[in-house]
Amino acid sequence: MDNVYLSADEYIEYTCEQADKIMQMKLGKAYDNYIVYDDEGKETSYTEEGQDIFMEILYAVEQCLADVGIYNEEDKDEQHT
Repeated sequence: MDNVYLSADEYIEYTCEQADKIMQMKLGKAYDNYIVYDDEGKETSYTEEGQDIFMEILYAVEQCLADVGIYNEEDKDEQHT
């Protein structure tokens, strides 16, 4: 099966969305403890610890996609076998 290369925007959007969904599933109600909100109550970012958790999950999502041959087109020059 041939590898699939998504545009950088598409790949980043998909992997980040999936990582955030998984983070929400794993943390449940505790998810809110890892979010920073602005004065209007809108999410702005993760706390430092939340960012670490997100990055760990994001790496796993990216690895899962790589396992089935889906990559960021910006990584096309790297050898994926």
